[in-house]
Parts: sequence; structure tokens; C-alpha cells
Amino acid sequence: MIGRLAGIVIDCPAPRALAGSDRFRAPDWASGEPPQLLHLDILVDDLDRAEAQVLDLGGTLVDGSGKPIGFRVYADPVGHPFCLVTPEGLTC
Repeated sequence: MIGRLAGIVIDCPAPRALAGSDRFRAPDWASGEPPQLLHLDILVDDLDRAEAQVLDLGGTLVDGSGKPIGFRVYADPVGHPFCLVTPEGLTC
């Protein structure tokens, strides 16, 4: 292994000022409005087991994402989208 993930960087002007913005609108995965700027794919071995953990922590399965083989789309408690993926989902 060359290294390990140290963080995710989102390039934008004035990140501290934007972080406190009251105008935040969570991206809508299905419609694309507002557009999502970034999402994470989290590699898991068992989608059903990982989904149970996500739901227990306050995440939600995103409407319209269905449950295709290999990946599922979720939102964290404030609406940021992310995917749980299995190795077969990485080949899609």
C-alpha cells in the first residue's frame, strides 16, 4: 500500500464562510437539483448488514435509488448523498 486516506478535500472559495451558510439545500439525488458536488462510495462486504448500520445511525435509503445489485444510495441525516457498494458494484 502506498498510503491511506487522510481526508477529502472539496475545493471552493472561502470554505469557512460557506460552511456556516444558512442557504444550504441538500442535493436531490433523483432530480439533480441542486446538483451534487461530491459523494462517497463506501466499500462493504454485505449491503443488507451495512444498510442496517446506516439506518441505525440516522441515514436513509434515497427515494428512487432502489436496491440494485452491488450498490445503494443513501443520505446522511442532513441530506448528503453517499453510496454503499460491494466489489461487484465497482465494476458497473
